Amino acid sequence: VDNVVSYNDWLQFESFLKEKNLSNAEEEHKKNNFPRSEFKEIYSRYAKALVGAGNSLGFDQKLGLETEIVLKQNPYIENTTNGLTVTLFYNDSPRGNTQIEVFSRSTNGIVKKEIFFTDDDGEAIIDVSSGTDYLLNSVIMRRPITETGSISSKDTSILWESLWASTTFRVP
Repeated sequence: VDNVVSYNDWLQFESFLKEKNLSNAEEEHKKNNFPRSEFKEIYSRYAKALVGAGNSLGFDQKLGLETEIVLKQNPYIENTTNGLTVTLFYNDSPRGNTQIEVFSRSTNGIVKKEIFFTDDDGEAIIDVSSGTDYLLNSVIMRRPITETGSISSKDTSILWESLWASTTFRVP
């Protein structure tokens, strides 16, 4: 089930696009003379949680989600001193030059946000620390796509569709 966000104010939408580095959507919105208020966005989340139990053997893998983040190392048992390599996928293909937000919470409760970008091959190396929980997040914004693949919607005020890839894990 898709969720819906209503935009009554252009600045709210513009701020969201800047935060998520989605300037292409802003350009397309203006180019098409879409309304600057009273429009909607539908969104879907594609979330994964990596949980370590026992000896924490195993690995992350591509599950075929429309968009997803895949960790190349197991943060529970592998050395991540030089960072943790992740790959961002969209429609089973690596998504290059795309922003990934990294939220971290250390054992003392300090939360911070960092921004990383994937390279041309859809990979990014994320700095991680032991004793820390992580949430990785990346957003794709596109025109809504129906089951038939055409750009349309029953609700004509829905102008955008966002897809959120996220994964959570802990580095012990």
